[in-house]
Amino acid sequence: MATIVKRNKNYSVIYYYKTEDGKRKQKWEAVETYKEALQRKAEIEYLKAENIFPNIKTGSVKSSIKSIEMFMEEFVNSYGKKNWSISTYSSNKSLLSNYIYPYIGKIPVHIITSEQIEEYYGNLFDTNIISRVHKLLKCAFGQALRLKLIKENPFALVDLPRSRYIQKSILTADQIKMLLSYCAEEDYQLYVCINLAFACSMRLGEILGLTWNDVEISRKSIEDNSSCVRVNKTLSRANYDTLKELNNKDVIYTFEPQYAFKKSRLILKTPKTATSNRTIWLPATLAQELNLLKNSVASTLYMANQFTNKPNLVFVNAQGQPVDIRVIENRFKHALINCNLPVVTFHSLRHSSITYKLMLSNGDIKSVQGDSGHSQIHTTMNIYAHILDEERKKNAQTFDNYFYATMS
Repeated sequence: MATIVKRNKNYSVIYYYKTEDGKRKQKWEAVETYKEALQRKAEIEYLKAENIFPNIKTGSVKSSIKSIEMFMEEFVNSYGKKNWSISTYSSNKSLLSNYIYPYIGKIPVHIITSEQIEEYYGNLFDTNIISRVHKLLKCAFGQALRLKLIKENPFALVDLPRSRYIQKSILTADQIKMLLSYCAEEDYQLYVCINLAFACSMRLGEILGLTWNDVEISRKSIEDNSSCVRVNKTLSRANYDTLKELNNKDVIYTFEPQYAFKKSRLILKTPKTATSNRTIWLPATLAQELNLLKNSVASTLYMANQFTNKPNLVFVNAQGQPVDIRVIENRFKHALINCNLPVVTFHSLRHSSITYKLMLSNGDIKSVQGDSGHSQIHTTMNIYAHILDEERKKNAQTFDNYFYATMS
Protein backbone atom coordinates (compact mmCIF):
# COMPACT_ATOMS: atom_id res chain seq x y z
CA MET A 1 0.00 0.00 0.00
CA ALA A 2 0.96 3.63 -0.45
CA THR A 3 -0.18 6.68 1.50
CA ILE A 4 -0.44 10.39 0.74
CA VAL A 5 0.80 13.11 3.10
CA LYS A 6 0.49 16.86 2.58
CA ARG A 7 3.75 18.74 3.13
CA ASN A 8 3.40 22.53 3.01
CA LYS A 9 1.96 23.27 -0.46
CA ASN A 10 2.98 19.94 -1.98
CA TYR A 11 2.12 16.29 -1.42
CA SER A 12 4.21 13.19 -0.83
CA VAL A 13 3.43 9.59 -1.75
CA ILE A 14 4.92 7.21 0.83
CA TYR A 15 5.60 3.55 0.13
CA TYR A 16 8.00 0.74 1.02
CA TYR A 17 10.33 -1.10 -1.31
CA LYS A 18 13.10 -3.67 -1.06
CA THR A 19 16.70 -3.08 -2.02
CA GLU A 20 18.73 -5.61 -3.99
CA ASP A 21 19.99 -7.17 -0.74
CA GLY A 22 16.41 -7.63 0.50
CA LYS A 23 16.24 -4.77 3.01
CA ARG A 24 12.88 -3.02 3.41
CA LYS A 25 13.06 0.76 3.06
CA GLN A 26 10.63 3.65 2.98
CA LYS A 27 10.42 6.11 0.10
CA TRP A 28 8.84 9.58 -0.04
CA GLU A 29 8.03 10.91 -3.52
CA ALA A 30 7.08 14.59 -3.78
CA VAL A 31 4.47 15.79 -6.25
CA GLU A 32 2.83 19.18 -6.71
CA THR A 33 -0.89 18.37 -6.70
CA TYR A 34 -3.24 16.00 -4.92
CA LYS A 35 -4.40 14.67 -8.29
CA GLU A 36 -0.82 13.68 -9.18
CA ALA A 37 -0.45 12.06 -5.77
CA LEU A 38 -3.60 9.97 -6.30
CA GLN A 39 -2.39 8.84 -9.71
CA ARG A 40 1.06 7.89 -8.39
CA LYS A 41 -0.47 6.06 -5.40
CA ALA A 42 -2.75 4.06 -7.72
CA GLU A 43 0.18 3.21 -10.00
CA ILE A 44 2.38 1.94 -7.16
CA GLU A 45 -0.44 -0.16 -5.72
CA TYR A 46 -1.12 -1.63 -9.16
CA LEU A 47 2.54 -2.57 -9.60
CA LYS A 48 2.59 -4.27 -6.20
CA ALA A 49 -0.68 -6.12 -6.83
CA GLU A 50 0.67 -7.44 -10.13
CA ASN A 51 3.98 -8.48 -8.52
CA ILE A 52 5.91 -6.33 -10.98
CA PHE A 53 7.03 -3.79 -8.38
CA PRO A 54 10.81 -3.71 -8.91
CA ASN A 55 13.52 -4.35 -6.32
CA ILE A 56 15.80 -1.38 -6.73
CA LYS A 57 19.06 -0.07 -5.40
CA THR A 58 18.36 3.65 -5.50
CA GLY A 59 14.95 3.64 -3.88
CA SER A 60 13.37 5.52 -6.80
CA VAL A 61 10.50 3.67 -8.43
CA LYS A 62 10.23 5.08 -11.94
CA SER A 63 7.06 4.34 -13.81
CA SER A 64 7.23 1.38 -16.14
CA ILE A 65 3.66 2.08 -17.27
CA LYS A 66 2.67 4.37 -20.11
CA SER A 67 0.40 7.33 -19.51
CA ILE A 68 -2.71 7.66 -21.65
CA GLU A 69 -1.04 10.50 -23.54
CA MET A 70 2.06 8.41 -24.31
CA PHE A 71 -0.05 5.45 -25.39
CA MET A 72 -2.38 7.54 -27.56
CA GLU A 73 0.55 9.15 -29.38
CA GLU A 74 1.83 5.67 -30.24
CA PHE A 75 -1.70 4.60 -31.21
CA VAL A 76 -2.08 7.56 -33.58
CA ASN A 77 1.25 6.78 -35.26
CA SER A 78 0.73 3.02 -35.58
CA TYR A 79 -3.05 2.79 -36.11
CA GLY A 80 -4.38 6.23 -37.01
CA LYS A 81 -2.00 7.00 -39.85
CA LYS A 82 -2.83 3.67 -41.46
CA ASN A 83 -6.60 3.53 -40.93
CA TRP A 84 -7.96 7.08 -40.64
CA SER A 85 -8.91 9.44 -43.45
CA ILE A 86 -7.35 12.90 -43.54
CA SER A 87 -10.39 14.56 -41.95
CA THR A 88 -10.72 11.86 -39.26
CA TYR A 89 -7.01 12.10 -38.45
CA SER A 90 -7.21 15.88 -38.05
CA SER A 91 -10.43 15.66 -36.01
CA ASN A 92 -9.05 13.00 -33.65
CA LYS A 93 -5.80 14.92 -33.11
CA SER A 94 -7.90 17.92 -32.13
CA LEU A 95 -9.94 15.80 -29.69
CA LEU A 96 -6.75 14.52 -28.08
CA SER A 97 -5.25 18.00 -27.67
CA ASN A 98 -8.39 19.76 -26.43
CA TYR A 99 -10.52 17.18 -24.63
CA ILE A 100 -8.39 14.18 -23.65
CA TYR A 101 -4.82 15.08 -22.70
CA PRO A 102 -5.74 18.06 -20.46
CA TYR A 103 -8.14 15.86 -18.45
CA ILE A 104 -6.76 12.31 -18.34
CA GLY A 105 -3.52 12.41 -20.32
CA LYS A 106 -1.26 11.82 -17.31
CA ILE A 107 -3.20 8.85 -15.92
CA PRO A 108 -1.43 5.51 -16.52
CA VAL A 109 -3.17 3.29 -19.07
CA HIS A 110 -3.45 0.42 -16.58
CA ILE A 111 -4.94 2.52 -13.80
CA ILE A 112 -7.94 4.32 -15.26
CA THR A 113 -11.28 2.87 -14.16
CA SER A 114 -14.82 3.07 -15.48
CA GLU A 115 -15.71 5.27 -12.47
CA GLN A 116 -12.98 7.75 -13.42
CA ILE A 117 -14.17 7.71 -17.03
CA GLU A 118 -17.76 8.50 -16.03
CA GLU A 119 -16.52 11.38 -13.85
CA TYR A 120 -14.39 12.62 -16.76
CA TYR A 121 -17.35 12.51 -19.17
CA GLY A 122 -19.37 14.49 -16.63
CA ASN A 123 -16.84 17.33 -16.98
CA LEU A 124 -17.15 17.48 -20.78
CA PHE A 125 -20.87 18.45 -20.81
CA ASP A 126 -21.35 18.30 -24.62
CA THR A 127 -22.86 14.90 -25.49
CA ASN A 128 -21.54 15.11 -29.06
CA ILE A 129 -17.97 15.62 -27.81
CA ILE A 130 -18.42 12.81 -25.28
CA SER A 131 -19.60 10.45 -28.02
CA ARG A 132 -16.62 11.26 -30.26
CA VAL A 133 -14.12 10.99 -27.39
CA HIS A 134 -15.62 7.67 -26.30
CA LYS A 135 -15.48 6.21 -29.80
CA LEU A 136 -11.80 7.15 -30.12
CA LEU A 137 -10.71 5.91 -26.68
CA LYS A 138 -12.76 2.71 -26.84
CA CYS A 139 -11.04 1.86 -30.14
CA ALA A 140 -7.59 2.70 -28.76
CA PHE A 141 -8.04 0.71 -25.55
CA GLY A 142 -9.43 -2.16 -27.60
CA GLN A 143 -6.10 -2.17 -29.40
CA ALA A 144 -4.29 -2.10 -26.02
CA LEU A 145 -6.35 -5.11 -24.93
CA ARG A 146 -5.42 -7.05 -28.08
CA LEU A 147 -1.76 -6.24 -27.43
CA LYS A 148 -2.22 -7.49 -23.84
CA LEU A 149 -1.17 -4.15 -22.38
CA ILE A 150 -4.32 -4.18 -20.22
CA LYS A 151 -6.59 -6.93 -18.88
CA GLU A 152 -9.90 -5.30 -19.86
CA ASN A 153 -11.16 -2.30 -21.78
CA PRO A 154 -12.64 0.12 -19.19
CA PHE A 155 -14.29 2.20 -21.93
CA ALA A 156 -16.35 -0.82 -22.99
CA LEU A 157 -17.89 -0.86 -19.50
CA VAL A 158 -19.12 2.74 -19.51
CA ASP A 159 -22.68 3.84 -20.35
CA LEU A 160 -22.71 7.10 -22.29
CA PRO A 161 -24.98 9.97 -21.24
CA ARG A 162 -28.16 9.79 -23.28
CA SER A 163 -28.32 12.50 -25.91
CA ARG A 164 -31.58 14.02 -27.05
CA TYR A 165 -32.32 13.35 -30.71
CA ILE A 166 -33.12 16.50 -32.67
CA GLN A 167 -34.75 15.85 -36.03
CA LYS A 168 -33.08 17.90 -38.75
CA SER A 169 -35.19 20.35 -40.71
CA ILE A 170 -35.44 19.81 -44.45
CA LEU A 171 -36.98 21.69 -47.34
CA THR A 172 -40.05 20.37 -49.12
CA ALA A 173 -40.13 19.87 -52.89
CA ASP A 174 -42.22 23.03 -53.29
CA GLN A 175 -39.75 25.07 -51.23
CA ILE A 176 -36.86 23.76 -53.34
CA LYS A 177 -38.73 24.79 -56.51
CA MET A 178 -39.07 28.30 -55.08
CA LEU A 179 -35.35 28.38 -54.22
CA LEU A 180 -34.37 27.14 -57.68
CA SER A 181 -36.50 29.80 -59.38
CA TYR A 182 -34.62 32.47 -57.43
CA CYS A 183 -31.14 31.00 -58.03
CA ALA A 184 -31.75 30.51 -61.77
CA GLU A 185 -31.86 34.32 -62.05
CA GLU A 186 -29.46 35.37 -59.28
CA ASP A 187 -26.79 32.66 -58.90
CA TYR A 188 -26.62 30.11 -61.71
CA GLN A 189 -23.68 28.18 -60.26
CA LEU A 190 -25.54 27.70 -56.97
CA TYR A 191 -28.62 26.76 -59.01
CA VAL A 192 -26.75 23.82 -60.58
CA CYS A 193 -25.26 22.80 -57.22
CA ILE A 194 -28.74 22.64 -55.66
CA ASN A 195 -30.03 20.60 -58.59
CA LEU A 196 -27.22 18.06 -58.20
CA ALA A 197 -27.79 17.81 -54.45
CA PHE A 198 -31.54 17.28 -54.83
CA ALA A 199 -31.75 15.27 -58.06
CA CYS A 200 -28.62 13.16 -57.43
CA SER A 201 -28.49 13.02 -53.60
CA MET A 202 -24.88 14.23 -53.75
CA ARG A 203 -22.79 15.66 -50.92
CA LEU A 204 -21.46 19.18 -51.43
CA GLY A 205 -17.83 17.98 -51.46
CA GLU A 206 -18.75 15.46 -54.16
CA ILE A 207 -20.45 18.16 -56.24
CA LEU A 208 -17.52 20.58 -56.03
CA GLY A 209 -15.07 17.75 -56.72
CA LEU A 210 -16.73 16.80 -60.02
CA THR A 211 -14.55 17.00 -63.11
CA TRP A 212 -15.89 17.15 -66.66
CA ASN A 213 -14.52 13.72 -67.50
CA ASP A 214 -16.85 12.36 -64.77
CA VAL A 215 -19.90 13.86 -66.50
CA GLU A 216 -21.64 12.20 -69.46
CA ILE A 217 -23.96 14.80 -71.02
CA SER A 218 -23.61 14.29 -74.76
CA ARG A 219 -26.65 14.81 -76.99
CA LYS A 220 -26.88 11.06 -77.57
CA SER A 221 -26.81 10.28 -73.82
CA ILE A 222 -29.57 12.82 -73.20
CA GLU A 223 -31.71 11.31 -75.97
CA ASP A 224 -31.37 7.74 -74.72
CA ASN A 225 -31.57 8.70 -71.00
CA SER A 226 -28.05 7.51 -70.21
CA SER A 227 -26.66 10.85 -68.99
CA CYS A 228 -24.83 10.36 -65.71
CA VAL A 229 -22.20 11.58 -63.27
CA ARG A 230 -19.51 9.32 -61.83
CA VAL A 231 -18.71 10.13 -58.21
CA ASN A 232 -15.13 9.07 -57.47
CA LYS A 233 -13.57 11.98 -55.60
CA THR A 234 -14.48 14.80 -53.26
CA LEU A 235 -13.25 18.33 -52.63
CA SER A 236 -12.29 19.17 -49.06
CA ARG A 237 -10.03 21.46 -47.05
CA ALA A 238 -7.24 19.85 -45.05
CA ASN A 239 -4.60 21.08 -42.62
CA TYR A 240 -1.23 21.31 -44.39
CA ASP A 241 0.66 19.70 -41.48
CA THR A 242 -1.81 16.80 -41.46
CA LEU A 243 -1.24 16.25 -45.18
CA LYS A 244 2.51 16.04 -44.56
CA GLU A 245 2.11 13.72 -41.57
CA LEU A 246 -0.03 11.35 -43.63
CA ASN A 247 2.22 11.67 -46.67
CA ASN A 248 -0.74 12.92 -48.78
CA LYS A 249 -2.71 9.75 -48.12
CA ASP A 250 -5.79 9.41 -50.39
CA VAL A 251 -4.98 12.76 -52.05
CA ILE A 252 -5.56 12.93 -55.81
CA TYR A 253 -4.67 16.58 -56.32
CA THR A 254 -3.57 19.49 -54.10
CA PHE A 255 -4.45 23.06 -55.10
CA GLU A 256 -1.85 25.71 -54.37
CA PRO A 257 -3.26 28.43 -52.07
CA GLN A 258 -3.53 32.03 -53.11
CA TYR A 259 -1.33 32.97 -50.14
CA ALA A 260 1.66 30.79 -49.20
CA PHE A 261 1.20 31.35 -45.44
CA LYS A 262 -2.17 29.56 -45.41
CA LYS A 263 -2.20 26.59 -43.02
CA SER A 264 -4.71 24.59 -45.05
CA ARG A 265 -5.08 23.38 -48.62
CA LEU A 266 -8.01 22.53 -50.85
CA ILE A 267 -7.59 18.98 -52.09
CA LEU A 268 -9.30 16.41 -54.25
CA LYS A 269 -9.32 13.08 -52.45
CA THR A 270 -10.83 9.64 -52.76
CA PRO A 271 -14.27 9.15 -51.12
CA LYS A 272 -14.39 7.90 -47.54
CA THR A 273 -16.20 4.62 -48.29
CA ALA A 274 -16.39 2.18 -51.20
CA THR A 275 -20.14 2.81 -51.60
CA SER A 276 -19.44 6.52 -52.11
CA ASN A 277 -17.90 5.55 -55.48
CA ARG A 278 -21.01 5.36 -57.63
CA THR A 279 -22.67 6.27 -60.91
CA ILE A 280 -25.80 8.44 -60.72
CA TRP A 281 -28.12 8.84 -63.69
CA LEU A 282 -29.19 12.37 -64.52
CA PRO A 283 -32.64 13.68 -65.38
CA ALA A 284 -32.49 15.06 -68.93
CA THR A 285 -33.32 18.57 -67.71
CA LEU A 286 -30.32 18.60 -65.38
CA ALA A 287 -28.04 17.20 -68.10
CA GLN A 288 -29.00 20.15 -70.31
CA GLU A 289 -28.28 22.60 -67.48
CA LEU A 290 -24.82 21.07 -67.07
CA ASN A 291 -24.16 21.66 -70.77
CA LEU A 292 -24.99 25.35 -70.28
CA LEU A 293 -22.69 25.47 -67.26
CA LYS A 294 -19.87 23.89 -69.27
CA ASN A 295 -19.99 26.76 -71.75
CA SER A 296 -20.04 29.23 -68.86
CA VAL A 297 -16.97 27.62 -67.24
CA ALA A 298 -15.06 27.79 -70.53
CA SER A 299 -15.85 31.51 -70.69
CA THR A 300 -14.77 32.02 -67.06
CA LEU A 301 -11.43 30.30 -67.65
CA TYR A 302 -10.85 32.43 -70.76
CA MET A 303 -11.59 35.68 -68.89
CA ALA A 304 -9.29 34.61 -66.03
CA ASN A 305 -6.51 33.65 -68.47
CA GLN A 306 -6.64 30.15 -67.00
CA PHE A 307 -6.32 28.07 -70.13
CA THR A 308 -5.25 24.98 -68.18
CA ASN A 309 -7.83 23.88 -65.63
CA LYS A 310 -5.68 20.91 -64.60
CA PRO A 311 -8.25 18.81 -62.74
CA ASN A 312 -10.89 20.03 -65.24
CA LEU A 313 -13.33 21.00 -62.49
CA VAL A 314 -17.02 21.52 -63.19
CA PHE A 315 -17.25 24.32 -60.61
CA VAL A 316 -14.65 27.12 -60.58
CA ASN A 317 -14.62 30.68 -59.26
CA ALA A 318 -13.95 33.87 -61.22
CA GLN A 319 -10.19 33.20 -61.00
CA GLY A 320 -10.59 29.71 -62.42
CA GLN A 321 -9.85 28.13 -59.03
CA PRO A 322 -11.94 25.55 -57.11
CA VAL A 323 -14.96 26.84 -55.19
CA ASP A 324 -14.57 26.40 -51.43
CA ILE A 325 -17.35 24.49 -49.67
CA ARG A 326 -17.84 27.36 -47.20
CA VAL A 327 -18.44 29.78 -50.08
CA ILE A 328 -21.33 27.70 -51.44
CA GLU A 329 -22.75 27.21 -47.93
CA ASN A 330 -22.78 30.99 -47.36
CA ARG A 331 -24.38 31.69 -50.74
CA PHE A 332 -26.97 29.00 -50.04
CA LYS A 333 -27.82 30.60 -46.69
CA HIS A 334 -28.27 34.05 -48.24
CA ALA A 335 -30.49 32.61 -50.98
CA LEU A 336 -32.73 30.98 -48.36
CA ILE A 337 -33.02 34.27 -46.46
CA ASN A 338 -33.84 36.20 -49.64
CA CYS A 339 -36.57 33.65 -50.44
CA ASN A 340 -37.98 33.79 -46.88
CA LEU A 341 -37.36 30.06 -46.53
CA PRO A 342 -36.22 28.18 -43.40
CA VAL A 343 -32.45 28.45 -42.96
CA VAL A 344 -31.21 24.87 -43.26
CA THR A 345 -27.79 23.44 -44.10
CA PHE A 346 -26.83 22.62 -47.66
CA HIS A 347 -26.39 19.01 -46.56
CA SER A 348 -30.10 18.89 -45.68
CA LEU A 349 -30.80 18.85 -49.44
CA ARG A 350 -29.54 15.25 -49.42
CA HIS A 351 -32.21 14.39 -46.86
CA SER A 352 -34.83 16.21 -48.92
CA SER A 353 -33.65 14.29 -51.98
CA ILE A 354 -33.74 10.89 -50.30
CA THR A 355 -37.15 11.61 -48.78
CA TYR A 356 -38.58 12.65 -52.16
CA LYS A 357 -37.07 9.65 -54.00
CA LEU A 358 -38.40 7.22 -51.40
CA MET A 359 -41.87 8.67 -51.92
CA LEU A 360 -41.57 8.47 -55.72
CA SER A 361 -40.29 4.88 -55.60
CA ASN A 362 -42.84 3.72 -52.99
CA GLY A 363 -40.07 2.97 -50.53
CA ASP A 364 -37.51 1.28 -52.81
CA ILE A 365 -34.76 1.65 -50.24
CA LYS A 366 -32.01 -0.21 -52.11
CA SER A 367 -32.22 1.91 -55.27
CA VAL A 368 -32.27 5.13 -53.25
CA GLN A 369 -29.32 3.90 -51.18
CA GLY A 370 -27.41 3.44 -54.45
CA ASP A 371 -27.86 7.12 -55.31
CA SER A 372 -27.07 8.38 -51.82
CA GLY A 373 -23.90 6.33 -51.35
CA HIS A 374 -24.86 5.41 -47.79
CA SER A 375 -22.64 2.55 -46.63
CA GLN A 376 -25.25 1.39 -44.11
CA ILE A 377 -28.86 0.82 -45.12
CA HIS A 378 -30.10 1.91 -41.69
CA THR A 379 -29.02 5.49 -42.57
CA THR A 380 -31.48 5.47 -45.46
CA MET A 381 -34.04 3.69 -43.28
CA ASN A 382 -33.88 6.47 -40.67
CA ILE A 383 -34.86 9.00 -43.34
CA TYR A 384 -37.61 6.64 -44.56
CA ALA A 385 -39.01 6.71 -41.01
CA HIS A 386 -39.88 10.40 -41.52
CA ILE A 387 -42.07 9.43 -44.47
CA LEU A 388 -43.71 6.64 -42.50
CA ASP A 389 -44.69 9.17 -39.83
CA GLU A 390 -46.64 11.15 -42.42
CA GLU A 391 -48.31 7.97 -43.67
CA ARG A 392 -49.24 7.03 -40.09
CA LYS A 393 -50.97 10.39 -39.71
CA LYS A 394 -52.96 9.67 -42.86
CA ASN A 395 -53.84 6.23 -41.47
CA ALA A 396 -55.23 7.83 -38.32
CA GLN A 397 -57.37 10.20 -40.40
CA THR A 398 -58.58 7.34 -42.61
CA PHE A 399 -59.41 5.27 -39.52
CA ASP A 400 -61.43 8.20 -38.18
CA ASN A 401 -63.34 8.57 -41.47
CA TYR A 402 -64.11 4.89 -41.97
CA PHE A 403 -64.69 3.77 -38.37
CA TYR A 404 -65.62 6.53 -35.96
CA ALA A 405 -67.57 8.57 -38.53
CA THR A 406 -69.91 5.60 -39.07
CA MET A 407 -70.74 5.29 -35.37
CA SER A 408 -74.05 6.82 -34.42
